[in-house]
Amino acid sequence: MGTDFLAALPLLVAVVALVLLCRWVFGGRGVRTRIARPDYGLLSPVVRVGTVQEAEAIRAELAEHGVRGTVAPAGKGFDPQGVPWPPGSQVILVFPSDVERATDLVAHRPA
Repeated sequence: MGTDFLAALPLLVAVVALVLLCRWVFGGRGVRTRIARPDYGLLSPVVRVGTVQEAEAIRAELAEHGVRGTVAPAGKGFDPQGVPWPPGSQVILVFPSDVERATDLVAHRPA
């Protein structure tokens, strides 16, 4: 009986090592959650609004202040609280060098 165990010991050690290796490689560190963020390339989102008309109005105001921007569908995304964006949402995108100025202009625009 003792020799059967000693003969199977290297196989047991190999299986345990393989299980540990698989856990390490394939993420045995718990569930990872990642909120999908749309990729807009070189442009950065400044604000998300509900309609194309509202987005175009904000983009036009930014243009009046010399900030170049564009409007794009927001896609599938989530707000900071994890609530999905409503369908039809739009984002105003600007170049990274204009983000601070655009954010300031959007924050101080009349409602």
